[in-house]
Amino acid sequence: MIKKIFYLQPLTDDPDAVQHFEGYTTGRTWNGWQCPWFTKKVRDQIFAYYFDPANRNPDKDDLEWLADYKEMKPHENGLYDFGGCLCWEEYTEEQTV
Repeated sequence: MIKKIFYLQPLTDDPDAVQHFEGYTTGRTWNGWQCPWFTKKVRDQIFAYYFDPANRNPDKDDLEWLADYKEMKPHENGLYDFGGCLCWEEYTEEQTV
């Protein structure tokens, strides 16, 4: 697996609200979107960020899609598979989100 930085589109209208997460990839994609794997520490950071009301618009955001991921167990490699159904993108320094 290759270590890379990933992000989901922010849950607010603030473009500065993009949060990046360090994860791993095998190069697999789902409908063109990245399928990253994360450590438990980063998995917990993802949940803390997206479930914090300050980082989202409660009138627009239904987080049931992410709540299902809280129940997942780690793969035998100890990483959590966040691929499929989420629109992850790889972040690069020169990229503007």
